[in-house]
Amino acid sequence: MLATAETAKTMPGTSDDEVFPTGREHLVLVGVSGWATGVELTLGDAATVIGRSSTCDLQLLDDHISRQHARVSRVPDEDRPGHSFVVIEDLKSRNGIRVNGRRVVRAVLDGGDMIHLGRSTLRLDRRDD
Repeated sequence: MLATAETAKTMPGTSDDEVFPTGREHLVLVGVSGWATGVELTLGDAATVIGRSSTCDLQLLDDHISRQHARVSRVPDEDRPGHSFVVIEDLKSRNGIRVNGRRVVRAVLDGGDMIHLGRSTLRLDRRDD
């Protein structure tokens, strides 16, 4: 039912302390419905690509999702060290993305926002240390 890249749950060869130093917020995409159900993907510094392709960071085998559907990126908040903005952008997908029910091409996400891609829904969680 769920197909994700191996990195979706664990980054081999690293510990949480190496990837997320103390005092830095943890930003997690949590799958709440569809093909994404049950997935938890911690966002790192590199952009995360979501789509059907096996080359995506988060692979969702949903025929309503494009091969490379959306990109989620962290942008450092210069006013709050250790914190980031999270930006999602549509990669010219056929069916688009919705944030909290509103169709967007690009949007800044906040904790609790619901992201709808194809028949799947993800939620952005902010988990501060």
